[in-house]
Amino acid sequence: MFVQVIYNYEPFYQEYRNQEEDGTYITQVGEKTTIDISFMVKNNAERAYEATLFIEYNANELDIPILNKKDSPVNIDDFKDNLVIISIGNPMEPNKQLKFELSFRIARGRTEGLGKPLEFRAFVNSTSDEKNLDDNSWKAIVRVIKRAELELSAISDPAIVRYGGEIKGESEMEFDIDIGPLVVHKYTVTNKGPWSVSNVTLQVDWPYQVASVFTTGKWALYLMETPTMQLTNTDNSKDIKQCTMVLSHERVNPLQLKFLLETENELYYEEDDNDNDDDDDDNDNDDDDDTRHENLEDEDLNRFKRTVEEYRREKRPSRELRIKSTKIREKSGEEVEIVKVNCADMTAKCFTVTCHFDFLDVDAAAVIDFRSRLWNATFVEDYYDIAYVEILSSGRLILDQEQGIEERNTQNNFASASTHAYPDRPAILETAPIPWWIIALAAILGLLILFILILIFWKCGFFKRNRPHHPTLYQAEYQFRREETSEA
Repeated sequence: MFVQVIYNYEPFYQEYRNQEEDGTYITQVGEKTTIDISFMVKNNAERAYEATLFIEYNANELDIPILNKKDSPVNIDDFKDNLVIISIGNPMEPNKQLKFELSFRIARGRTEGLGKPLEFRAFVNSTSDEKNLDDNSWKAIVRVIKRAELELSAISDPAIVRYGGEIKGESEMEFDIDIGPLVVHKYTVTNKGPWSVSNVTLQVDWPYQVASVFTTGKWALYLMETPTMQLTNTDNSKDIKQCTMVLSHERVNPLQLKFLLETENELYYEEDDNDNDDDDDDNDNDDDDDTRHENLEDEDLNRFKRTVEEYRREKRPSRELRIKSTKIREKSGEEVEIVKVNCADMTAKCFTVTCHFDFLDVDAAAVIDFRSRLWNATFVEDYYDIAYVEILSSGRLILDQEQGIEERNTQNNFASASTHAYPDRPAILETAPIPWWIIALAAILGLLILFILILIFWKCGFFKRNRPHHPTLYQAEYQFRREETSEA
């Protein structure tokens, strides 16, 4: 008896009929998620009774196969774990040749996509005696390349903010709103298929400080919360988890500012309220202790803030060391001067945030929010005289290569969220500090102008003019002289 197996026999699969040097088949699956194997079994001797074909396959990665008889009298008798038992004749006549096909559908699920090669074994047997068993078996190893298209996009909400107004130091701040306007960078990861993927990692470089020659720079985008990722599955279920980073306590709200919530009628801040109204009378002493403990914590926090601010004032770079501006031409044709703060150009101090996804199904999308505040004081002090500041965070997708997933387009695995910060010039002019040399120069210039005016008036005789004669004064003087004469 002779068995011949033609892997991917159909002409549609000719582009996938590749073999490596060790004989391993390479198959790429996309919209069509089946592996089709054509079998040809021939009896080269006498009648073969109870002729049976046994096929072993990876039951964890493949569903139960479907038989395409192609007018052959064959039937699937049974399935046992990873074994398919096919009856091919009882008896199978001499020189009889049978052709049929088995379609193995690649399983979809959270255990898929590990990139392990699939192994197929086939052997034919009967109750008749055979002298040559060498041509009764077949074996093939298939490495499946699964195709998926991942896409990363990013936006800033809002895209434009303004800085200006009062400059506050770190020790003066109590709430997050004291820092500056809210800036949220949103990253979206989408799997456009046709295959699901596992072990996807998003890395985002976050510009938390402006670049400086000193160890500690000025704040740029102050991260208020640990970034969270919300995954929406195809069944509308949602998975929410946090991203990770090194030294998170130094990266996320290190000043421990309170969150001020804005409503239509009032402002209030979040705080945990674990008090039980029923136990108020019993817990008065505990409340007093808690209050004293909170006061001590507040004092420690304020002391920490003052220490940090004093250190930053000592180490803070002067305005002459700010980021150099760049001239660009707007769409209107106007040439403006801007400053770029980003990680790629090393104009920002950055840290990396890592967001890991265990599984991304086809058409599933995950949104990662980075909630921050623009540090108003930094930009009012150093960048009030430019058109705007462009602040960028940048992200990239990393796919586990051991899965066997192939992407045809990897250009969309990178994205940046851009925030344009414009100076609020009227407010800045009211609060921006005026250099002392400008004040001194203005005073000297004013005195010089006054001296010149006095000199001009003196040359013109303004200070030597005669008093004009007045009739009343003249008569009084005449009367006075007559009285003196008469007395004499």
